[in-house]
Amino acid sequence: METSRLLKVFEMASHTVYAKSSEKSAHWKRYDDGRVFSEENIRSFRGSGLSSSLDDGVLKERAAKTFFELCKRHGEAKVLDHLTTNNIGEADLYQLQGHYVDYGRLVAIEWKEVLEGLVAKHCTQGKIDIVCEIGGGYGNFIDLLTNRIGERYILIDLPEANLLSAYYLSQANSSAKFFLYDDYLQWKSTGTKTFEQVIDDCKFVILPPACLVDIVCKIDLVINTRSMMEMNKSSIENYFKFIHDRLAPDGLFLNINRYEKFVSDIPVRMHQFPYDSQWRVLYSEQAYDQPHVHMLVTQRAAEEVAGLSNELERIKELGKRYFYKKLTIKDRVMLGVGVRLERISKGLKGNKDIEFGYNVKDLPSIDESIYNI
Repeated sequence: METSRLLKVFEMASHTVYAKSSEKSAHWKRYDDGRVFSEENIRSFRGSGLSSSLDDGVLKERAAKTFFELCKRHGEAKVLDHLTTNNIGEADLYQLQGHYVDYGRLVAIEWKEVLEGLVAKHCTQGKIDIVCEIGGGYGNFIDLLTNRIGERYILIDLPEANLLSAYYLSQANSSAKFFLYDDYLQWKSTGTKTFEQVIDDCKFVILPPACLVDIVCKIDLVINTRSMMEMNKSSIENYFKFIHDRLAPDGLFLNINRYEKFVSDIPVRMHQFPYDSQWRVLYSEQAYDQPHVHMLVTQRAAEEVAGLSNELERIKELGKRYFYKKLTIKDRVMLGVGVRLERISKGLKGNKDIEFGYNVKDLPSIDESIYNI
């Protein structure tokens, strides 16, 4: 897909979305830092900083440790099969046997493994069709799921993220058909088909939140990974209304968010998300490699089901140690180690092709204590 088209779509969507200033939370307003979206910068968006705040791949040294751990869990061949062989966005990553070792991708592999087991056990014929990801950043998780879980994918995010995800996914899936905001505007002005009909042959649908009301189709899986925790209250409520209305009977909702994160001076807490009472809890645990984050998978029920309110209360109790006012000085330092890792990774230049073993001491010389997160 031509980058010039993506930039035009970005401009059109920005004009629509930011006409309502409430669409961008206080968290995201902090990132209005003069980033330049040009054809050249988009090609290197992970290396040039355009994906800053959307990208865990910069945690380069942590990636090595996580790679070792996942190989022990699932085998090296399986882990490598889930890594990319094309460094789209030109991130600074290690290489192994032609694969790029990316921390964000590695964590997503574990999410996918949990989700895959639940889909096989709880979904009709162990399959799903339409996956909808809300606030998915530059498209890493959807790319991992493509042709593994789901057949078609709807991404809803702010224009900046949609620009990057459209580029990333089109580079990774060059033959796939996309439905973007310019297609949406054309459909709204001239189309007679329903939304479900117009996206029938599309692999990826990428739209801003302003289009929510028109996304009328049966969705089998909704995903939110670490972005509702950065939204304001009204945005969270709007998305939950969308999920309650659009998720198919027995559809799944994967919710991975911090126990607490502050948006401006207001804490956003996962246990306070506005679930209604029509949910069955399928999985609820601290997220892999990120103990201050919780992974909750629920299934939509046709009527009220007991249990979720008790589980949300349990999540509240689990999360209390991560509530800011409850953190010890040590805890606050440990939660800030990610920043230190990012600074270190930015100081290591080049894509180094290294021989991986299963011992942290085999890594480039960096204090081993930094991995004790």
